[in-house]
Amino acid sequence: MDKDLPPDWAISRTIDLVDSSRPVTLAMIKASPSLWPTSISFARYIAEHETPPVSPELLSARYAWAKSYERASNPRHASKILAGDYDTEAVIQAMLEAIESYKIRIKQQS
Repeated sequence: MDKDLPPDWAISRTIDLVDSSRPVTLAMIKASPSLWPTSISFARYIAEHETPPVSPELLSARYAWAKSYERASNPRHASKILAGDYDTEAVIQAMLEAIESYKIRIKQQS
């Protein structure tokens, strides 16, 4: 990400929200940000006021760990895991590494 531009997710969200008479892509805005000052400003606002989206991999890791607590009759802890309260814990990070490793192996086999 260019240090002067808002994050890609915020630019993409801007594109989704703005009704344009012509198709606009993330690549177009990043290639020539000076042509899109309003979109860049709106994306900065979004980045400051919205929570970045959660990756599917992180959601899978949360779900897998939370399931173990649900099975152990601790739904309160499971709901905290699903809410992202423990995303920096070693268990979640290990699951993310395993998911990434799995994705690489699958890609290599194709």
